[in-house]
Amino acid sequence: MGLPYSTNRGLFSDHYLAIRLPEQLEWEGDYRSLRTRLSALLDEKADALPTLSEAQTEQQFIRPVLDALGWSYETQITFRALGRDYRPDYALFLEQNGIADRHLAEAIMLLTRHAETQGDYSHPEFIDFRDLGVRHLGSVYEGLLEFKLNVADSHLVKASGKGKPVWKPCDDPAKADKKPGELYLTNDKRERKATGSYYTPDYIVRYIVENTVGPQIDRIEREHELARQIGASQEERRPWDEFLDEVLEGKPADEARAARELWDGLKSSDQRRQFLLNQLEGVQPEHGYDPPTRVLGLKVLDPALGSGHFLVGALDYMTTRLAAMLNEHVDSPVFERIREDRRKIVESLKKQGIHADEG
Repeated sequence: MGLPYSTNRGLFSDHYLAIRLPEQLEWEGDYRSLRTRLSALLDEKADALPTLSEAQTEQQFIRPVLDALGWSYETQITFRALGRDYRPDYALFLEQNGIADRHLAEAIMLLTRHAETQGDYSHPEFIDFRDLGVRHLGSVYEGLLEFKLNVADSHLVKASGKGKPVWKPCDDPAKADKKPGELYLTNDKRERKATGSYYTPDYIVRYIVENTVGPQIDRIEREHELARQIGASQEERRPWDEFLDEVLEGKPADEARAARELWDGLKSSDQRRQFLLNQLEGVQPEHGYDPPTRVLGLKVLDPALGSGHFLVGALDYMTTRLAAMLNEHVDSPVFERIREDRRKIVESLKKQGIHADEG
């Protein structure tokens, strides 16, 4: 809010900035005075904020900001779980947008129960959301993006057009499905196109994961084998120059050329061994070139998370590769980490009065 339009422009689609945003009532307000108040508050607290405790930050900064925005806030009660106290964050809402209990109850009913006959909830069945996979959530989310909530400004009647409902003005109030002021949904696929929100099919997710995460794991395995061979005795070792070609494979041309110039000045086997290992991950790295340990150290970023389809796909792929590695590297330190994590989980369950099989 404190940045000019030109600075914010890259954060939003042109459709949102040019069409959707001006449609919102808040856009019509004059925020100059609000911006001045918030800027003054920030200037006043900027130096002190890094030194404030959580409670002080809430009292001296968060609450004044909420008050300036015109938002009410409710501090939820502290509750205890998993052996510690939790205090949930604020539940923010605009006071004029309260939801009546009967509407909220109906929404919960529709979200949590399924009727064999549409509209007949005399014998509803509970929906088990645990059965929903990531792709189901993505598909549902993608479909919801096509809907827009509207307020009727006249009497409307529901008709059918091209396979989807269409709302048309109605001159006869007795035949109207919606009265002025009532809410209704419209379906517009252009909304998804404008925001670029499309669900990625599972086979594309697998392909992208295998061709992005896969090469990283392949590199880890290749470097493990190279480090083992470089450290082998002279009788078991290949010529040093063959190792150099493999170690420099894929490096930028300038970096590879500089490394070869240094290589030509090395004479002893110890110098060349240390040079090659340093071109990998070091002579004695903390992970010891152990593949399972290095796979657990990989970090995967999905900057457009959505339903988490890519991250779940990456986790599944890494888990499969890691399980295969552990069968080959039976002396990996990862086994001790697994035993320690299992011990902590069992201890935590015992503190909560839950019995767990330690086998």
